[in-house]
Amino acid sequence: MRLKPTINFALLKTIFFLIVSAVLLLLGLFFVNNKIFILGTLIFSPILLIIFAYKFWFIISSSYSITDDNIVYVRGVFSKKTDFLELYRIKDYTIDKPFILRLLGVSKLILITSDKTDPQFLIEGVKVKEDFIDNLRYKVEEQRKRKNVYEVD
Repeated sequence: MRLKPTINFALLKTIFFLIVSAVLLLLGLFFVNNKIFILGTLIFSPILLIIFAYKFWFIISSSYSITDDNIVYVRGVFSKKTDFLELYRIKDYTIDKPFILRLLGVSKLILITSDKTDPQFLIEGVKVKEDFIDNLRYKVEEQRKRKNVYEVD
């Protein structure tokens, strides 16, 4: 199973940079006589647009692949980084759906794990079906049985 953040979620997470850039450009039109303000607008507005484009592309290019053994998280624009989370390390699951994410039809999954590098593994901005957690729980239990792993608190 492969999960990817939606375009709407990426836009929500990066819209601030786009709005600030547009406001700077509009203010530059009103303060035509102020050369310092126009110079600042011409410098900072493209920088904000580049930040917007990079962050947007970073979110869109992220993916989560859930196999029978692990979760593979791939992210990056120019260079890619891949993280692996063994399924038997997952201890608890939470699906968070704040109002704004519900409007977009996406969820934030929080996986509590025994992994040292990712004690809380986040999967944000993805559309999940109602039976997703049940399927994931089944895969986790199967992986624990196969590896003879038992949770002791």
